[in-house]
Amino acid sequence: RVAPGAAPFLIVHGACDDVIPLAQSEALHNALQAAGCESELFVMADEAHGFREESWVNLRQLYTGFLNNHFAV
Repeated sequence: RVAPGAAPFLIVHGACDDVIPLAQSEALHNALQAAGCESELFVMADEAHGFREESWVNLRQLYTGFLNNHFAV
């Protein structure tokens, strides 16, 4: 369920995910935006359902920036 006033979302999805279709993350992102909620969708090229260890460096920077922009005190 998506409702106005939801906390900001950062959705990260591997483009090669064979467990959960990318369309599901895109649908969530679109529904959040349609409800007026802040949502960022980041699709990682060449990543499957579980991200490779070397990708976590970039992910850590992405998450840290997102959290600092939305929840820093």
